Amino acid sequence: MRNVFWPIVVNLFGTVITFGQQPAPAPSPPPAPASTPNTNRIPSRISRSGLPPFNAVGTSAGFGSPIEADPMARRMMLVQKYAVPMYRKPTGKELKPLAPDSAITAKYSELLRKNDSGIFKLVPDSGCAESTKVVNASEKCLKYLFPGAANSFSFRTGNYRVRQLADITYVAGGFWTTGVLMHGLMVDLGDIPLEQVTARTPAIAFINNFQPMSDFTEAMAVDKLLTDGVRRDGYLYRRNLPVASAHTFVIRAIAYQGRVMRAVKGAAYNELDFDKRNDVTVAFRVERIDYDGAVTIVWTKLSSARSPKLKVPSNEDPAKFIGKDRGTDDSTDDPQ
Repeated sequence: MRNVFWPIVVNLFGTVITFGQQPAPAPSPPPAPASTPNTNRIPSRISRSGLPPFNAVGTSAGFGSPIEADPMARRMMLVQKYAVPMYRKPTGKELKPLAPDSAITAKYSELLRKNDSGIFKLVPDSGCAESTKVVNASEKCLKYLFPGAANSFSFRTGNYRVRQLADITYVAGGFWTTGVLMHGLMVDLGDIPLEQVTARTPAIAFINNFQPMSDFTEAMAVDKLLTDGVRRDGYLYRRNLPVASAHTFVIRAIAYQGRVMRAVKGAAYNELDFDKRNDVTVAFRVERIDYDGAVTIVWTKLSSARSPKLKVPSNEDPAKFIGKDRGTDDSTDDPQ
């Protein structure tokens, strides 16, 4: 009996010792302190107007945050929130109602494969884009809620634009050059194939020979001349011309470099920073006019160069150098 008892005691004692030697679990590390979000971060890249690039994502910091204490950051936030949407490109969904007829696209398939060519529709102005601050709630206007309301187009950017940054606006049965700080010349060449028009076409010699200005006062005087129209060799060159089906036109749009200051919610910015300020010559053809007045336009760029800067005296308002149509309100200023 004694011989059996002691091995059992020894085994139990060894088990107790082994259990007591198990390493204690390591204590859990203390939780890391939560990081404090930096609500005062400012984009590092700044444009020539002192604003971040316009495709940047605006900060989500609201009023009362540290960003409000920084005037530059607050200005950036206001411009991103209120100004940038006025110059955005239309979405694919918004462009669907403006899709050109497939037969016309097929007809010009070879031309449309070239760079700096395109096809688009313009709808007659219905007062939808007369103000950038008020949305017209009419049925026609609610169909085109993007900037320019489908009646203003820029060949320089290849897209619809607000009319003060556009090359042509379709209003009152005519094409108008309504861009700000811009010289515009158009000529109607008649019913000639678009593919036959080149930079050496004799009828556009006057357009090619036109010299851009650098003096604001001189530029304003010339603009008055172009508004009235100039006749050369049987052609009329003007800022605006009547729309004509199956006619080919040539336009030269000289969008001068400069500053046109606007403001939203008290935050000032240079509107021209949202634009591509080039000197372009484009041939375009009115391929069709629909029953509702919409026109299908096929175009090709003949030349392009960087525009010079127009020197504006301090006592002059550059915004008054703008192509006017019938009662256009081109202002984007918000006095609030």
